[in-house]
Amino acid sequence: MDTDSKTQHMTVASDLTGLLGSYGERFGVPAAVISEALASVGVRESAPQACSTGRMPYGQWCAALEALYQRVDDPALGIHIGSIIKPAHCGVLGYLVLSANTLGEALAQFERYQLLLYGGSLGEAAFVGDQLRFVWPQHERTLGVGLSDETLVYGLINFVRIMVGAELSDADFRDWLGQVSLQFVHTPTAPLAAYTESGIEDVRFEQPALTLALPMAVLAQPISNRDPALFQLLNQQAESLLKVLPDGQDDFEQQVRDYLRRALPEGTPTLDGLAHALAMSARTVHRRLAGRQLNFGRLLRQVRSELARQYLDEGRISLSEVAFMLGYSEQSAFTRAFKQWTGQTPRQYLKRQD
Repeated sequence: MDTDSKTQHMTVASDLTGLLGSYGERFGVPAAVISEALASVGVRESAPQACSTGRMPYGQWCAALEALYQRVDDPALGIHIGSIIKPAHCGVLGYLVLSANTLGEALAQFERYQLLLYGGSLGEAAFVGDQLRFVWPQHERTLGVGLSDETLVYGLINFVRIMVGAELSDADFRDWLGQVSLQFVHTPTAPLAAYTESGIEDVRFEQPALTLALPMAVLAQPISNRDPALFQLLNQQAESLLKVLPDGQDDFEQQVRDYLRRALPEGTPTLDGLAHALAMSARTVHRRLAGRQLNFGRLLRQVRSELARQYLDEGRISLSEVAFMLGYSEQSAFTRAFKQWTGQTPRQYLKRQD
């Protein structure tokens, strides 16, 4: 599948155009310049709205960034836009992660609901050694896509700073940033100093995939504005919004999720088992997953994480029974997985719900 066919259905939240307006206010770029750049690629400017479901094509978003880059004297445009992102620019997803208990839980929610904000390509989280790595599939090495990637990852870093806020001093946060690494697909748009100024020392370019690596030890860091009740409410709202997104979760994805829920108590579900359940060939299942940018392993982790919280919140079954219902042969394996998802053990999660 070529790049155009991959990206033609990708969308981002149209509220992101409001982020460009905020950038103009912060860095002294006249509103007329912002509007001109947006209009040149057929985008109508909008203000941030917490519950908006408006979408714009991903390619148009990248084109808007490139048009603005050509009109302003700011080589670090993507970095600067990401550095000012606020919850209001991210809708429900922004407020959802702010109300999580820990950074690990917040990042798990970002992975689950990232389509509400950004559908350029879907980031997948994986634990490698002592790092949590978010990896976005390789895509075009164009200026617009590069600016979008910079906005995304520096926006995430800025959002992490907002989340840990009062829980972490500036000095400690900067020390932590020294353990963060970034890998970009594109060539740099600004001097290297612009990428490392915030404290991130390891930044590389022309790599196989866009990657953000974080030290796993920080996942247990508590969120300053954590609110379990609000978290549950916003999680439900995010789930509802995800279901009605254009090009978002469709009938096929729902079928995969339904299979996973049914198969988990019988052990770890497999792609061959999915193909058999859907009466499809393994090749057809692979093609449908790839065509929707879905990853079987990521969906399995998401379903397990969602069911784990549901079972623990209901409090009707023991931890060993929860582990069995999620397809784990031992409770210790479930405990390790839950801590990777949320930064806390199941027992710690239960105590915080009391």
